[in-house]
Amino acid sequence: MGLREGARAMGGRSRLQRVLNGESALAAWNRGQAPAYQVRTLGRVVPATRVTELDALIERAAPGVTYANVTGFPFAREAVERVTGESLEGYRVSISNHAMVHALKTHGSASERLRGQAPITREDLRIVPRIFRSSQVTDGGLTKQGRRAVRFSHQHGDFEFTASAELRTGRRELALITMWKRPR
Repeated sequence: MGLREGARAMGGRSRLQRVLNGESALAAWNRGQAPAYQVRTLGRVVPATRVTELDALIERAAPGVTYANVTGFPFAREAVERVTGESLEGYRVSISNHAMVHALKTHGSASERLRGQAPITREDLRIVPRIFRSSQVTDGGLTKQGRRAVRFSHQHGDFEFTASAELRTGRRELALITMWKRPR
């Protein structure tokens, strides 16, 4: 779907067109719409057709679906800088549907109980932005690609959620890799 088709689906100009024409994200927020997070598909910015882009991304969390991600969520930058020793000025959080699929496939089955964990559900994915704002950050070592990883922990309800994210220095992103939860 291109910009014009997306604009028609939204009943007028797309959010991208409104921002390019001078309307601020704050004005969109004051009208009751979600903040202007970017939804990227195959490298180009497309208009979001849902009020909440994270909900749309969770719906797209299925194997074989075209890559899409949501960026722009705040995170506990000072805590991550303290753990990694690197400056994260200008970094943003990136949550992709592929990371969500990975979390659901590897940590969403009943076999998680054998490890002392509880299975992840689609509803659990909605609290990922809260997890990234948590100041409980630990070093996660290195990923298979040799990137630095960090782990965020967050208490929510009867569970402790842990999200693993990697630092992508070229893209200046803190990207979700996976998440799991343990009963308290």
